[in-house]
Amino acid sequence: GCSTPANGGGGGIINNGMLTVSNSAITNNSANNSCYYAIGGGIANGAGTLTVSNTTFSGNSANATNGNGAYGGGIANNHGGTVFVSDSTFTGNGAGGNNSGGGGAIMNGSGGTMTVSNSTLTGNSSSVTGGAIANYGTTLTVSNSTITGNTSWYNGGGGITNATTGTLTIIN
Repeated sequence: GCSTPANGGGGGIINNGMLTVSNSAITNNSANNSCYYAIGGGIANGAGTLTVSNTTFSGNSANATNGNGAYGGGIANNHGGTVFVSDSTFTGNGAGGNNSGGGGAIMNGSGGTMTVSNSTLTGNSSSVTGGAIANYGTTLTVSNSTITGNTSWYNGGGGITNATTGTLTIIN
């Protein structure tokens, strides 16, 4: 049994401050939780500011069981955080939750702001929604990026899912 609420997050990195990741590879990390939510297989960004450039995210996953959600196989942005991603690649990342969750590569949620530019998201998957990106009630801008060959198994949005209260801007 689970007695203490806790989120399984940040399989590779958890950030609540200022973090810059550049010219790097974030690979084969996992955030797993059997009691509550799993977020950010590669990086979980809380109330911090995350800047990512020229970085590859591959083979990362967020996995939850017992009816819980899994969010952001590559990056999960939550709790009002801010994320800037540029010139980066997300491939083969996944989010697998039983009843809720999304964002095989990226999840932007809970008051977060995110910009993705000049990046490629391909071959990512989510068991629920947003095979590449899931945006939940927040602000997301995607520009000059390629989103192809991603899969959502339950609620659609193989490329991008934008929730009813989300603001999504796509440029080029």
